Amino acid sequence: MINKQRLPVVIGKNGETKKMIEKLTRTRIDIDSETGDVNIFPRKEGEPEEGAEEGEEMPVEEKLFTPEDEAAAMLENLGSFNVWIADNIIRAINRGFNPQKAFKLLSDEYVLEVIDLEQILGRSEKSITRVKGRIIGESGKIRSVIEQYTSSFVSVFGNTISIIGQFEDLRVARKAIEMLIQGAPHKTVTSFLEKKYKEKKDENAKKLWKPDFS
Repeated sequence: MINKQRLPVVIGKNGETKKMIEKLTRTRIDIDSETGDVNIFPRKEGEPEEGAEEGEEMPVEEKLFTPEDEAAAMLENLGSFNVWIADNIIRAINRGFNPQKAFKLLSDEYVLEVIDLEQILGRSEKSITRVKGRIIGESGKIRSVIEQYTSSFVSVFGNTISIIGQFEDLRVARKAIEMLIQGAPHKTVTSFLEKKYKEKKDENAKKLWKPDFS
């Protein structure tokens, strides 16, 4: 279900964002503008992007398994994967990310993680507001530091903290956020991020370096 505050962003001006998600994921997305309910369907091979008239279903006859059946099964699995990607993109936009950042999830190198603060802190609005403030930092400084050192994107929206990033980067960003939730000073978290960034940089340098035996 899409938050009503985020519904216009998911749909986009003249429906452009929704159409783009459908096009890039080869899906059809139905959104109830009243309730925010979303249904996502894989688009069949040859099916137009915008609603063509539905024909009557043809009876399915029993037949032997053929290579064509195997190809159809593969397309069905691909369709399920596309639905999953479209769902992740919509979830990301719903959690406060702009569409441009959410579209990073089209790549299988990027992952979305949503941290529910209510599950950690309970329903105390005061505690949740305090922790959100710590994660954002003054003028957004700490959130910006997390994003810069981990090459990730962080969104603080409602009672959730969400991260989009490549797996290892996301793991470091999540750890930094967990430290902030647990009350670690900003300086300690920044030092942790600096250390992890240096480790990653050194590791990348080792991968690029090749000995010269000439």
